[in-house]
Amino acid sequence: MSDALSPERLELIEQIAGMSEAAQAMARVPAAKAALFLGYSTSQLATMRNKGEPPPAPHAEGGKQGSDVMYLVRTLVEYVKGMPISQIGAGASVVVEKDTLHGKLKVINNSIAGSRVTRHRMTWAATVDPAIAEDAEFPFFVNEQGLVLGPAWQSVQQTFDWFMAPDTDVTFQTWVRGLAMVWVSESDRVAVINDCARDVPEVPDLVTQFRKQQLAAI
Repeated sequence: MSDALSPERLELIEQIAGMSEAAQAMARVPAAKAALFLGYSTSQLATMRNKGEPPPAPHAEGGKQGSDVMYLVRTLVEYVKGMPISQIGAGASVVVEKDTLHGKLKVINNSIAGSRVTRHRMTWAATVDPAIAEDAEFPFFVNEQGLVLGPAWQSVQQTFDWFMAPDTDVTFQTWVRGLAMVWVSESDRVAVINDCARDVPEVPDLVTQFRKQQLAAI
């Protein structure tokens, strides 16, 4: 992931930070959502967690990985703002705000132009294999059944709503793989495919081919 300094992320951080302290203290999100919020990949966040680096994941169940790891929203907000981590035993130090992700966002926010989604699509939409580069993957929200709701950052409000919903999670996929998955709304999937095609014309064919390969492998 390479969108840690996007203005969309700053707005999402501000929206979540604007929630009441009680709401932040009660809300828990799985590791993939935490990675989206922080602008890390899930593997980067897992490496930090394994090294005992902040932000802490106080609700990791029995040392399990992935979806079993839960982060407090309050902890994530405190981490990006460079505030003392209130979770007991977190061991996080206070840093100057300009050196934090949040501080850097504020400094360069005005210098970033364009949509995060469009930029990523134009660069990576024709990529099928995520092994080419970790940056080729993009966060898609899914429901409890694993059906795709849509890509993150189409709007900050939509991303916020999906992020805070207790019955959603995030999966990181290349555009081709994400668009080949089963979506809650087929019309939404087709609309995003058409949007991608405006930037990268071969996307519809790549998605169709990948779907056929997946079906043939069943």
